[in-house]
Amino acid sequence: MASAKELEESKGNKELQRENPDFLPSVYNMTKSKLSKLKKDYDIATMPESLVKDDEGYEVIHKKAMAIVKVRTAIDKKKKELTDDARKWTNKVNAEAKKFIEIVAVIEKPWKDKKAELDKAEEIKLEKEREAEQARTDAIEEKVNNIINVTANLVGANSESLKERLNLINSIVVDATYDEYQSVAIEHKEKAIELLTNAINDREAFEAQQEQMAKDRLEIEEGKAALEKARAEIAALQKAKLIPSPEGDNSKPISHYTAAYATQPADQEDEQPVQEEEFGPTFASRLTRADSYINLTESEAVQAYAENLISVEVPDVGDEKLAAILVTMTENLSKLQKYVQSNTQE
Repeated sequence: MASAKELEESKGNKELQRENPDFLPSVYNMTKSKLSKLKKDYDIATMPESLVKDDEGYEVIHKKAMAIVKVRTAIDKKKKELTDDARKWTNKVNAEAKKFIEIVAVIEKPWKDKKAELDKAEEIKLEKEREAEQARTDAIEEKVNNIINVTANLVGANSESLKERLNLINSIVVDATYDEYQSVAIEHKEKAIELLTNAINDREAFEAQQEQMAKDRLEIEEGKAALEKARAEIAALQKAKLIPSPEGDNSKPISHYTAAYATQPADQEDEQPVQEEEFGPTFASRLTRADSYINLTESEAVQAYAENLISVEVPDVGDEKLAAILVTMTENLSKLQKYVQSNTQE
């Protein structure tokens, strides 16, 4: 039995032979000289021009055809021998390889498993890093969106709410924690501050306007109330016979009362000195000018009436109820005047 060294040398020799370009031609006995001789011996040009089956030339052709057939079949036979040997060798090689692969696979498995474990751990690590990066960017984007959302739905917000939003946006510190979003966050913050500042100015102007309108409406309502109260107080004074009662319907406007007083009949003139003694000549003289109201509009007459009464000195009276009426009437005369002025302006 050949030793391992001899087998290795034999293997090496065969490999060297197979690398030789003349190896297979020699195996098939088809060297260059042999091929040249075959081409020369079997050149079809040497065939006679006309032949019949019983000619001597035909026999020569037959023999040459059989001879060349043998050459071809010999090559084919040798090919089969070589391929059979190769197949047997291949099967042997594959069988041996399979055996060795199984042995090595057992040795390889723990290393393969360990590598797979490390690869899995690396994959998990990379996935965690990707998730952490996504969470980081999501958190920063949320902070940027919080800045943007401060200016959402500003329509209808009052000035206090807008100021709270402005305080909130000013309290946000855009620092290095915003990373690559820092410049974007700063830009949104500046825009939000500008937008909220303008919104606050506009809203405060609007609210001031609304407040003034409410005050004006209140003054008008107070003026209306003062007018009604003045009418009631005048009626009370008339009832107490401190001022004369007009003839006719007491529900007429004040200008009608003053006009009626100014044009009262002559039989009431005797009462005038008594009133002058009670309230003084100033009050009486002003009341005697009431006839000037006749040519005025109702609002103008009431305003003139209120101005006249405001300038009259309030008399001292002993009756507490009557004194209270006079004080209240004096306070409401200014409201009456404002009401008439606002109606006149409108």
